[in-house]
Amino acid sequence: FGSSNLAPQLFLCSAQTSALFLDISVAIMTKAVYYKLWAMTAGWTQRKNYGWYQVYSRLAPWCYVAVPGAAWFTFGWWSDDWKKTATL
Repeated sequence: FGSSNLAPQLFLCSAQTSALFLDISVAIMTKAVYYKLWAMTAGWTQRKNYGWYQVYSRLAPWCYVAVPGAAWFTFGWWSDDWKKTATL
């Protein structure tokens, strides 16, 4: 095939086509990302509050162990007034 000067033109044409396709796909993807972000933020507060409710409901049983344990290990550092209040 004796057309060696045709290869750079084909490359240039394919580069322009792929750049155009890239620009269009980036624009579409950007629009899709913003749509997804806005869709996710519609009930964000409700999901956030439910998530914290789940966290606290799973951690709540540990307060029966953690609070007396913390009091036991820190009792020596308390002032006499607080010791008197806690041991009534």
